[in-house]
Parts: sequence; structure tokens; C-alpha cells
Amino acid sequence: MRVLVTRPEPGATRTARRLAALGHEAMVAPVLRIAPVAGGRPEGRFDAVAFTSPNAVSAFPGAVLHCPAFTVGPRTATEARRAGWQDVTDCAGDAQALAAALARSLPGGARVLHPAGADQAADLGALLAPSGIRVETRIVYSACPMARLDADAAAALRAGRLDAALHFSPRTARILLACVEAGGLMEPFGRLRHFCLSPAIASVLEAAHIPVTVAVEPNEDALIAVLVSRRAGEPEVAP
Repeated sequence: MRVLVTRPEPGATRTARRLAALGHEAMVAPVLRIAPVAGGRPEGRFDAVAFTSPNAVSAFPGAVLHCPAFTVGPRTATEARRAGWQDVTDCAGDAQALAAALARSLPGGARVLHPAGADQAADLGALLAPSGIRVETRIVYSACPMARLDADAAAALRAGRLDAALHFSPRTARILLACVEAGGLMEPFGRLRHFCLSPAIASVLEAAHIPVTVAVEPNEDALIAVLVSRRAGEPEVAP
């Protein structure tokens, strides 16, 4: 398949390499640009740090804290280990799974640092409030939207040279739809096979009447697996 990948870098290039290894051709056209946000090192003692994206790990200021790290999924866990964390728990899911793991592992009154992006899909503090765990969110990066789709990707859409698109976040899906609509590309975009990491992402595309297939788990491995396993012409939601 010829697959459109619009997630931010460096994740887009990593995904493209994985697709190429499986015999697919990736068109990398990020619609978000990641930029670090300057800020001081957090003060005080924390019982854990919670990462909801690899970008937060790479943008986190200062040295590794001497506390366990909890991550939303395997890619973020890998980045945390590369950054120097020794005790890393991969929650292999979404923000709800991350919050549940923290609630099981920490006592009420524990203090959790949450380095995050300026735009967050879920409120980790609200999810952990019933457990009495305090979350301090520190914004360490922003994701700036592109005003238009990459010219090469737009040309590929117009010419019918793409077969599918991968979608990694609700915000990226919304920005991509805005770029596609602004470029007058909704008709060819709608003909692609669309593969989504989660139902929340799928709902963004479904609101635009675009059929989707949803990965069985909210991680890149499952997303690529469902792309590989689905034949063209079967736009169904995976159970």
C-alpha cells in the first residue's frame, strides 16, 4: 500500500521505516511541528513521573528524576529507557490505562509529575483525583499545526497515488481534515483506507462521513497490524 503518514516528527519517519520494512510505501507529511517549551526544572520530591508521549520524554528538562516512570505505551517506554529511566512501567494503553496503573501502584497523597504537551487529549489529574493522587502537569512542548498539507502529499492525493492513511491522534486528524478541506481534496481523501489508533480518533473522521478501521489496541504495533491484515475495500471497525 501507499500510505499517508501525518503524525509529527520524529515519529513519522520511524513509522515510515516500519512500513517500508513490510513492503509498503510511506508518504510522510506531518501536519504538526513539535517545539520544546522553555521552563525550569520542577521542585520538590515526586513519587512517579507519567509520560503520555515520546515527545514529552525528549522535551523534558534536566536530569532523570530518581523515581519510577509510567508511560502510556511501548514507544514512550522505549524513549524513557533511552533517556535514562531504569524503572519504567509500560501501561500499554491510553491515558485511562496509565491512570489505572498509577492508582494501583501509588498510595493516596502521592505526587506525580506529568510532563506534557500544550494540547492534551486527557486530563490525567482529573483521572487520578478519586485516588487522592496529586498530579503536577508541566508543559514541556507544543505542537504547532500546519496551515496546509505538504505539496507533495496534496499532489499524490489529487493523482490517486495514495491508498491509505494512518491516524495517531484526534488533534492530528482534525488538523489533517482542515488541511484537506482547504485544499479541495476531500473527495480523493475520502477514497483512502483510513486506519485509526483509537475510537476517539475514528470519531473525528466518522463525523466527516469517512469510513475507518480501528486498531484492536491503542498502539502503533496494533495499528500497523490492522493495516497489514485488512484487504482494500473492507472499511470496518475492528472489535
